[in-house]
Amino acid sequence: ETEEVKTTESKKEEKTKTTSRHKVVTKVKEYHWKVTVTYSLFAFPGNDPESGKIVLQSREATTVIVTTGGKQSPLPSKSINDPIDVSLTWLLQKISDQDSFNCNFSIDREATSCRTPRQNEEIFAAIAFFIK
Repeated sequence: ETEEVKTTESKKEEKTKTTSRHKVVTKVKEYHWKVTVTYSLFAFPGNDPESGKIVLQSREATTVIVTTGGKQSPLPSKSINDPIDVSLTWLLQKISDQDSFNCNFSIDREATSCRTPRQNEEIFAAIAFFIK
């Protein structure tokens, strides 16, 4: 798609007391790129993502990117990211009631490994889960 951008320049000459006007037309060629992004969030038991897969969330979004630089695409034609696997075992073990899905997390303050509310085995396990 080509678009014309019009600008007007005025120049006044003092010697002859005349004014001249010049019209400058610049043609700008625009390139429109349709970009589609798709993702899927799903849960699966065990180590095989295709066995018993339950899709929790899935989305596809499309937009148009407009460039003026040339015919080279601003993004690669296709890009597939590596999947991110997260084990939910520790988190699911903390659910106390299957009907209300309350989390049952507590610190055993009587344990010999409990030094402070931050320095104990339960907190170390929680931090290890959340930073993976």
